[in-house]
Amino acid sequence: MTIKQKLYVVFFVAITALLSACQTEETPEAKPAQEQRESAFRGSQDDKYYMITFVSGVEYWFPVYEMMKQAGQQLGIDTVYTGTPAYDVTQQLAVFEQVLARKPKGILLSPMLPEPFIEPV
Repeated sequence: MTIKQKLYVVFFVAITALLSACQTEETPEAKPAQEQRESAFRGSQDDKYYMITFVSGVEYWFPVYEMMKQAGQQLGIDTVYTGTPAYDVTQQLAVFEQVLARKPKGILLSPMLPEPFIEPV
């Protein structure tokens, strides 16, 4: 598996985990299971999770972040959307390193090129 494929797998797993945490079941039988999930998947209000994209002003990313934000609200965590407005891997890497310096609880990264991110990830 290439590095690019590995990064896509990590991205897919992160999105899947966030989206599955958002799903709720309304049946009475599911309520105890739902309560267990909710208590198991609660974060601290101090937890920050960042979504870093390239060409961040493009409308494509808005619904992606909206789902992350909704998941964050359900989990009781803070989410931040950032990235670079330009299609520039150097700028995106700089944003990634700035976010890393803040020591976030998690990062959802959509790298435009995988190679520059191998070392920092």
